[in-house]
Amino acid sequence: MLQIYTDGQLTDLPDDISIDLVFENPLFNTERIPATYSLSYELPLTPRNRAIFGNPDRVAAAGDRFRDHPTRILHSGIEIVSGVQTIEEVTAQAITVNFSGSVLPEWINKKMHKAPLGEVVLSYFLSGQDSEQIAITDYDGMLRGNQGADNAPFVACPVAIKDSGEVNERDPDNPEDIFLTTRKSFLNLVDQNLNYIHRQTGTNGKSYMLKILPAVKVWYLFEQIFGDKLDRNVFKEGEWTKLCLQTLWHPEYRLTDNLPPWRSEMQEGINKKIIRWADFMPDVTVADFVVELLKLPGCTMFIRGDRFSVEYNDDVLQREVYRDLQLEDGYTISREPGQKYVLGYSNASDGEQAEAEIREVPNVVEGMQRMDGSRFVTAFRSQCPPQVLQADSESVPHLTVVKAYQAEEDTEEEDDGETSTYDMTIQAEAVQCNVRRWWYNDTDLDGGGIIERFYIPEIEKVEAKRPDTILLGLYQGIQNAIRYQGMTWHYPYLASTNYNAYGERLGDLSLDMDTLSGLARLHKGFKAWIEKDKLTVTGNAIFTALDLHDLDLRDKYCTLGRRFLIRTMNVSLKKNRIEPAEVELVEC
Repeated sequence: MLQIYTDGQLTDLPDDISIDLVFENPLFNTERIPATYSLSYELPLTPRNRAIFGNPDRVAAAGDRFRDHPTRILHSGIEIVSGVQTIEEVTAQAITVNFSGSVLPEWINKKMHKAPLGEVVLSYFLSGQDSEQIAITDYDGMLRGNQGADNAPFVACPVAIKDSGEVNERDPDNPEDIFLTTRKSFLNLVDQNLNYIHRQTGTNGKSYMLKILPAVKVWYLFEQIFGDKLDRNVFKEGEWTKLCLQTLWHPEYRLTDNLPPWRSEMQEGINKKIIRWADFMPDVTVADFVVELLKLPGCTMFIRGDRFSVEYNDDVLQREVYRDLQLEDGYTISREPGQKYVLGYSNASDGEQAEAEIREVPNVVEGMQRMDGSRFVTAFRSQCPPQVLQADSESVPHLTVVKAYQAEEDTEEEDDGETSTYDMTIQAEAVQCNVRRWWYNDTDLDGGGIIERFYIPEIEKVEAKRPDTILLGLYQGIQNAIRYQGMTWHYPYLASTNYNAYGERLGDLSLDMDTLSGLARLHKGFKAWIEKDKLTVTGNAIFTALDLHDLDLRDKYCTLGRRFLIRTMNVSLKKNRIEPAEVELVEC
């Protein structure tokens, strides 16, 4: 017998009820995270159901009518699915509802800057007095401590602003002050002692705020989004803990004032300085962020009720859990052509190549040394890390990094226009590093003396409004600056590759799509399966209540002498029986 428990209470059902449950395997969907759901069905407007759903037929209940109601659906005393019921319509005789087999965070479809993504409360005077200096010292201490902490939820690495030039908003009291240009040219500056530079005093004694736009760890964001309901957080495993979202904006950042990156709030009679990570987030929804990030390591999220499990796609293919499946007569067997597996970043660019002979050098440092004496366009291909250095002007000693290195090239096949696409294009981009002169006091290239360089991410600009860009990088810890004389300075390093400027390898994980060492190797097995022709079977199969209770779309189903994954399944639950399910199977 069919039973529905709504808000923990047994719900009255009509004799002719039919709950059509739809199961979709998320392995076959890259645009959203599908979960079990039902088509609309009606419940009688009995006194019991009125009480359970909060008298939804009354005007006074309008505000609470459409909330989600925790629900368990059972058949033959066995739980089939759990999730939430939502009212669609109320008439004088019935309540029309539908069911969702997932309990998602209530703000999953809101913008990230409106989601509760955690905060940091900085030090303050217990007397309630405002003290920015205490907050600055506290924030700086946190950032410094996070530089060497493996599980730090956020870091801040130097970032250069491309072609920043002179500042347009000149200080009328001190138009030549060097800090104006500095704070437009760099984010997250550190000095030789690894102290973050928040405020600097100009030549006229005026204080200038230098920007700190932190990089927030992806594992931390996933924890804030799903809490303890996430059974597996792949971004907190191995080298994926390095993955960061580099923030690019904050509502309190202005070039022409000195406002700090936190908000002052009176809480419990105390003026507290609070940093909310949501304020730094891009203009994308939480759901879109999750979907795009799952593509990066080649993962899929499986949902059952309020539990979330992230699995590598290759692991699903290799999973050795098999169940028998008996198809009724009338099934159809067909062959499905392989799909074209498209993997890459949505706005990837190879950049412009220098119009000059490109000579190979062992690393970025040697390329810099050879280029420093040149006043003409020369480019060097670095063997490690896999980047190209190129001069973009005959007179300006500025370098641009573009992807241009030898790798296994995929054989380009002619597209006949009929091959469908399995789209793994990631709506994000990886940071691109460049060699930039050390802050404002570096010597000229041909002037001799001390030369100090960062090999750091370079962005186009700091946006005037909240950007919609997901910018990703790997925090590679403290690395050596490029220096030719004296002691080497250090800095926290964010990159897209697993090399530093000296060609030293920094682990195995790279965000590059290179087929030899980049992300493509993580997708190799699943890509091969997607691109090959496969048998598909559509038909009807009998599932008992226990079968539906144990249903796991990661399992293989054995029938017709082959192994299959369920792509979709539609099963109707009647009051006293379970109809044969309509299934679509894909050979695995």
